[in-house]
Amino acid sequence: MNTLAAKDLGCRYNGGISVLTGAFMTFRLLLIVILSLAFVSFITPVELVNALSSFRLPYKLVFTLGLSLRHISTISDEYVAIKEGQTSRGLELDKGFLVSRIKNYNSVVLPLLVRSIENAEKLVLAMELKSFSLNNRRRYSVGKLKSIDYLVITSMAIILIIFTVKVFVW
Repeated sequence: MNTLAAKDLGCRYNGGISVLTGAFMTFRLLLIVILSLAFVSFITPVELVNALSSFRLPYKLVFTLGLSLRHISTISDEYVAIKEGQTSRGLELDKGFLVSRIKNYNSVVLPLLVRSIENAEKLVLAMELKSFSLNNRRRYSVGKLKSIDYLVITSMAIILIIFTVKVFVW
C-alpha cells in the first residue's frame, strides 16, 4: 500500500504498518476464529472422520484426528467438572491480580492433566484388549472354539436342564 492511498483513506503509518492493514488483519483473525468455532460446534467428530475417510486420506491420519477430537470434548467436560468442584470448595479463580489468578488455576490444571492421562491409559488398554492395529482396518480377532470350550458349554447345558427339571417337575 503506498503512502498516497493511505493518506486518501485518512490512515497514518505507525512504525511502518498502517491502521488499515491492522484492521484488515484483525478482521481476518476474527473471521478465522468465528468460522473455526462454527465448524467445531456444527460438525460432530464422527461426521468429520467419515468425510475425511471418504476423501481416501490415510487411515492413520483419519483415526488420529478422530481420537484427538473426541479427547478434546472429554477434556472440556472434565475441565467444567473440576472448575465447578474447586469453586464449590471456595477457590476464587477470577479474583486478584494476573499472577494470583494463574496460581489459582494450578488447582484446576493439575487434576485435569491427571484425568487426561488416566483417560488416555483407559483408551490404550481398551484398544489393546480389542487387538486394535493401525495397519489393518479389521480390528477384531475372531477366536475359534476348542474342544474344552465345547465340553464346558455342553456340561453347563446339562446342568441347566437338570436344574430346570428338578425345580419345575419335582
